[in-house]
Amino acid sequence: MKTDTNPVAAARTFHGWWILSSVFVTQAVTAGLTTYSFGLYQIPVAEEFGVSRSTVAWGLSGIMLMGAVVAPLMGRALDRRSNRALMLGAGAFMASCLLAMTVAPWLWLIGLLFVFGSSVGMAGLGPQAAGKLAATWFSRLRGRALGISSVGTSAGGLAVPPLVAAAIAAWGWRGAAVVGAVLLGVVALPTVALSIRNRPADLGLYPDGDAQPPPAPPGGAAGGWSFGRLARERNFWVIALVIGTIFGTVSGIISNLPPLVAEFGVESQQAAALLSLLSLAGIAGKLCFGAVADRLDKRLLVWSGMSMLVGFLMIASSDPSLTVLVAATGAMGFALGGALPLWGALIGDCFGPEAFGEVMGWMGPVMLPFNIVGIQLLPWCYDHFGSYVPGLRICIGAILGAALLLLLLRLPERRRN
Repeated sequence: MKTDTNPVAAARTFHGWWILSSVFVTQAVTAGLTTYSFGLYQIPVAEEFGVSRSTVAWGLSGIMLMGAVVAPLMGRALDRRSNRALMLGAGAFMASCLLAMTVAPWLWLIGLLFVFGSSVGMAGLGPQAAGKLAATWFSRLRGRALGISSVGTSAGGLAVPPLVAAAIAAWGWRGAAVVGAVLLGVVALPTVALSIRNRPADLGLYPDGDAQPPPAPPGGAAGGWSFGRLARERNFWVIALVIGTIFGTVSGIISNLPPLVAEFGVESQQAAALLSLLSLAGIAGKLCFGAVADRLDKRLLVWSGMSMLVGFLMIASSDPSLTVLVAATGAMGFALGGALPLWGALIGDCFGPEAFGEVMGWMGPVMLPFNIVGIQLLPWCYDHFGSYVPGLRICIGAILGAALLLLLLRLPERRRN
């Protein structure tokens, strides 16, 4: 049955769409300055301090580890405190750490500032906060909203690294850190201050701009989810393990894609183009999966994404032509893009929007080992067997196991699409 539209919302654009625009911007800035631009700092930092690039690369691993600690704390705060205030504080802290890096004399101090600042900034301005707000402001259209907001990370990967690279070329890596702080202070923080509101009720609205509130969330979803309580919930483990397997596998592929495709005679410039293709396909996947997640069984969508991922792994285990490799890479990027909004939509369906931040936060530590193993598996197999194929086959087995595990997921009956 079609839900009535709120007459007030009909007279103007529903503020939830402005919320999505804001978190699109904050995710683009934070993801662009951290995950996507980190590699640009490796060479200049390593040369300045006379260390190996692998030593500098530990900064990215540090962000992952610290993020697993920060995520549950931030998730609990997002469910209980002002999202707007937390986002402003996280952005200001990250900007301050970037500025402090420019005058720090020791590499270890620079590393600590980068890890702490990026971890807090990503938790407070990235997908966790964005997902919480999207799940709060939208109910019927939650999947679509999560898909739109999550495009911000991919957009940041396309737009921010060229700016950082130009700043490094002009002013060195310390000057680029100042540019990052300025982006946060001039773009991200004003966007949050002007647009973010914690919940529709703050403006006298209901989710989706409807004239009536949505059905009550599943029993017990109104916050208060300690890890001990979540550990007794089957859906928590199914979602975390399934999505963790997908993210871990794709993280391993992306971080090792240039040397992997070099085995097929693909040159470095072509490998870089494949990475760009991944980002573009990821944007399409987020929008498409997000749009249909409100109408189709989300498990079917996850399985379809898994089939695309397995297809890439099987093709990469053979000796594909460049044309086939391009098609498979695009399909994998499309599937990866869809995984992020589907993850948020599953959490919203199973635990409700009021507990969204805390549940997603606690899933972070559970999923962390998948990312670490995924990044290390392929190079380890190459070092020991002289080939990436054993690692790719292990990934295929892991994805198939996760597909079977998804059969155990139980969505609340009234929330199925």
